[in-house]
Amino acid sequence: MSEAEKTTLEKRPSLRSKLFTKELFEEKELPQEHKNAKTHHMVKDKTWLHKIGNSNTTNLWHHLKRNHLNKNPKKAKNLMVETQNALVPSADMIKNDILENFKVEQKRMSELFQSAPGRISFALDSWISMNSYSFLAITVHWITKNWRLQDKLLDFIDLSGPYSDENLCNAFVRSCHKFGILTKIFAVTSDNTSNNITFMKYLENTCQRKNISFNATNSHCQCLAHIINLVVQEILKQVKAGEAQIEDEIMDDMDSSTNAGEIIPKLHKLVVKVKLSPQRQERFARHAEAANLKELSHILDVRTWWNSTFDMLSHAFMMREAIDAMVNSDKDLRNFEITDDEWDKINEIISVLKIFVQTTKILSTAKYPMLSSSIPIYNYLMDRLEAYCENFDSSNDIVIAVKAGLKKLEFYYEKSDETTMYTIATVLDPRFKLGYYEDNKWKQSFIHYAKDTVLNAYNTNYAPGSTNVEVVDDNDNEFLDHIFGKKKNHQNEVEIYLKNPRADQNQDVLLWWKLNEVEYTHLAAMARDYLAIAATSVPVERIFSGGTDLITAKRSNLKKKNNSRLYVFEIMVGMRRI
Repeated sequence: MSEAEKTTLEKRPSLRSKLFTKELFEEKELPQEHKNAKTHHMVKDKTWLHKIGNSNTTNLWHHLKRNHLNKNPKKAKNLMVETQNALVPSADMIKNDILENFKVEQKRMSELFQSAPGRISFALDSWISMNSYSFLAITVHWITKNWRLQDKLLDFIDLSGPYSDENLCNAFVRSCHKFGILTKIFAVTSDNTSNNITFMKYLENTCQRKNISFNATNSHCQCLAHIINLVVQEILKQVKAGEAQIEDEIMDDMDSSTNAGEIIPKLHKLVVKVKLSPQRQERFARHAEAANLKELSHILDVRTWWNSTFDMLSHAFMMREAIDAMVNSDKDLRNFEITDDEWDKINEIISVLKIFVQTTKILSTAKYPMLSSSIPIYNYLMDRLEAYCENFDSSNDIVIAVKAGLKKLEFYYEKSDETTMYTIATVLDPRFKLGYYEDNKWKQSFIHYAKDTVLNAYNTNYAPGSTNVEVVDDNDNEFLDHIFGKKKNHQNEVEIYLKNPRADQNQDVLLWWKLNEVEYTHLAAMARDYLAIAATSVPVERIFSGGTDLITAKRSNLKKKNNSRLYVFEIMVGMRRI
């Protein structure tokens, strides 16, 4: 290597690795045909290739194909440096390797989905990235032969063209066809936007043309977490909470006056004023210490997560004494002083939001079936909100806000009657059965309706002789039948199930069905389908959280298709742990 070449290499920041310094290798005389090639070096009698100066890796690989036909150009070369091997693939090679592995993983996941016993349910939602690309994420949900609830990413689709209901449906159907599972579709969970309603109608028409059983209304589960968010946002709107803002937006609005009753916007400004000043933060820490309070960092809520408003208010109320002392000692903060009455209102808002916190945490888990708990959750929330209103003056601002939220909750609760999924899932939960309705003094007419609904679905699709049922073939069951004799009980499995006592409230639902599958062979197949339906689209939201890690400011020029493939591949590789 000439001194000029060495100097060129040392100037290039991207080639600072010690692999490219002269001291690491012993120069040998190259064959005549490679005398003028600046891509070769001899290291301990072995030839290796590397990038020199301003040349590019594409030319390097072209040279390999032309002059080294005995080597596999698709594989990276080994750089033999003393006793170490260093892998130097090109950008194109990395891309091609990822795409090849993506296809392998896609095939593996396709086989996994197709082998799922019974039917498959889906959850979907759309997302817009920081570079304004639209994506549709789809997750699949099923219960395995061993009664484990599965929640996996099916696809992360780049949406091209108009954001229409028909376009969404076409993208969804293409993805299902790609994995060969459209015929296994059972239910779809999404949020409550109008385009998702019409999307379901398009999907129903598509399935009918393919002779696939699917009903747009009965097979649509509206995301309960989204409904709770709408209810909470309605309550916050009524108490003049204002929309959550980022710090820059709050600073731009700092000089505008705060109207009477706008307590939360005032708190926003106060938090930002303290947060953006190191001196104020130090003074606040001293006030907290003087009040024997453990200093906590200041919290601002965010638009997309109502729980953050609860966290912000709870934190502020906990630090009330230090905040009051801080405001009283800083004249620039006097405009943001929170009065005793306003602190009392904040405490009331916290007590209302606390009603929703626990249910949201429960709904956010993906470990257990949640559709069976949806009706009890609806009724728990309505009972708690009604009890709150009864305990306070009806003219109270917070009571008025809670009544507005309750009205919205009741609206969506009534819409749950449009599908039989909720009722059937509740009855098929061995902790509830019909006893849940009886314990809570529901009308006998509804209890009879609930039983008839389950019986009708069972007799139509799951009873012995039905062509729609997929009963799991378990060799252990065959062995037990052989030893003890197969039960010849022609009584309807639903009737037997409902007559037997309910399971304990702490019982693992899926474990119960696993242990009782022998007794309720066909009803267990029905439970496997209904209990797998996602009550929320939270699993899809988790996918979007990871999407922000992939599509960053430095990767914003990646093609949409490559973004999709990269992210699906990343998730699929992670699935190997299952």
